Amino acid sequence: MKNILFLLTICSILLASCSKEPETPKFIDAEKGESTVYIDESFKPIMEEQLKVFRARFPDAKLNVVYAAEDICWQQLTNEKVDLVLTTKSLTDEEKSAFQQNNNYYLTQGKLAFDAMAIIVNKSVKDTMLTQQDIVELVKGNKFSDRQLLFDGLSATSTYRYLKETILKNGDFGKNISGIDGTQKVINEVSQNTNLIGFVGISWIGNPEDLEQQKILEKISMVSIKNPIDNLYYKPTFENFSTGYYPYYRTLYYTMTKNYTTVASGFVNFLQYERGQLIFKRGFLLPGKMDFRIRNMEYNFVEGVQ
Repeated sequence: MKNILFLLTICSILLASCSKEPETPKFIDAEKGESTVYIDESFKPIMEEQLKVFRARFPDAKLNVVYAAEDICWQQLTNEKVDLVLTTKSLTDEEKSAFQQNNNYYLTQGKLAFDAMAIIVNKSVKDTMLTQQDIVELVKGNKFSDRQLLFDGLSATSTYRYLKETILKNGDFGKNISGIDGTQKVINEVSQNTNLIGFVGISWIGNPEDLEQQKILEKISMVSIKNPIDNLYYKPTFENFSTGYYPYYRTLYYTMTKNYTTVASGFVNFLQYERGQLIFKRGFLLPGKMDFRIRNMEYNFVEGVQ
């Protein structure tokens, strides 16, 4: 009797489970879904070019893009509000481990490109050649005390972190440095004031094929930095920073939160393969994944062989 009751119980459980509709697995098509992406505002010009081509190539893939300061991008990421952030912050192993413990999955991060950090002054300023030590003393407030320094943000932007960690080696800023809301405002203020020095990403002013950027360069000048090896001064052009003659550059990283296919992961694939890497190069950033350098080759022609 007990065996019969046991069998009846098992049968009723199986019938109940069969009556439920199977759950549809969560999957977002990389070419037809929707994702939210936060991007470091200092890379806006080059990323607008990337998005223009990506959206034309994948019209059904919806990317909700927000340009913001680096710290805001990371706040959105850690609060799981976004699928992807593009910033200059490289995660340490400890940060990756802490995120994994709190969220039960790993973040995925990789390099995309490198850009120069340009120092700009008003066009009427004659002294546009400085040493690296000049820049250190300038940011500390020990030199050029009559000049005000501007960077692109009212919070902890990537430019702020670059100045703090790379130039000051985590030292203290001088009282002559302040943030302003966005790169475009930095450029506007420097173009109108001779006592201002600005720090901006090269993608805003470094493309000689962009007519709008050429108009900007009619109002500002890029400061040249002395290379201690050959004692020559170099501007933050693509050739100079990609070969190491100009010292100030940053890495653009992608950081994803989802471990399955999304529109965001499709966008990352676009950025790190040939088309996206070529757009970075065309925008005068150094591609981080592919090498497009032109190499000289010799051809030996043998008579009678085609």
